[in-house]
Amino acid sequence: MATLALALADCLEVLEGNPAGLEACIAKYSGHQEELGALLLVAAALKQVPAEAAPRESFLDNLRSRLITQSPAE
Repeated sequence: MATLALALADCLEVLEGNPAGLEACIAKYSGHQEELGALLLVAAALKQVPAEAAPRESFLDNLRSRLITQSPAE
């Protein structure tokens, strides 16, 4: 039986090249169908995120402030 990692790698290649064949790819890995389905949904959603997506400046300012004021013991 293929590992989940190998099955995921195989199906990610299918997702990139032939999304219509994705169901057949998932069906090949009967022991991992549920996990593959969930992981491939995440992969498909991430493909929709623009590459230039970045956090808001206010978030970065808040994060910087919190990191600077946080004591090393915390």
